[in-house]
Amino acid sequence: MSSFLYDLFRKSSERTKTMGELDFWELIDTIDHEYGGDSEAVISSLVRHLKNCSDEYIFTFDDKLSELIYSLDGRQWAEELFGNEPFNEEKFLSARAAAVAAGRQHYFDVLGHKCPLSGEHIHEYKGRWYGITDGLITAAADAWVRKHLQEVNNYPHETSFSLKSHSNSANW
Repeated sequence: MSSFLYDLFRKSSERTKTMGELDFWELIDTIDHEYGGDSEAVISSLVRHLKNCSDEYIFTFDDKLSELIYSLDGRQWAEELFGNEPFNEEKFLSARAAAVAAGRQHYFDVLGHKCPLSGEHIHEYKGRWYGITDGLITAAADAWVRKHLQEVNNYPHETSFSLKSHSNSANW
């Protein structure tokens, strides 16, 4: 195990009840973008880490992720992504998740409109849109499922913020 991942595991084991902002972004930095189109492989180290943490820690990660994705739910980001193309909810969600997965600096640049919300790593396949970091959206549930050897429909946590497009009415 690399020293970075070991330090991250040690810190999360010591603070099993809460996850701070820095902890969240350190976890995001474990995303391995080199796996290309395999969304599960891209976030596999993050899921492996989370499954060894307390449920509360997993749920806090899920809440923080939902908050960040929700914050990018708005007209300006949709217009940056789609331009004159028709709006697509799947593509919009994938792009917002990819902005988080790209790391703290990139996320805040997109949030502050210093760089556009991009669909660069999102592709259409058989009428559906997929992003290489879409696995991030279900990472907490996947970790909980692996930890408790349960089915995903038994995941007991509802996130604090909706991931659905147009749910952040203040930004539309």
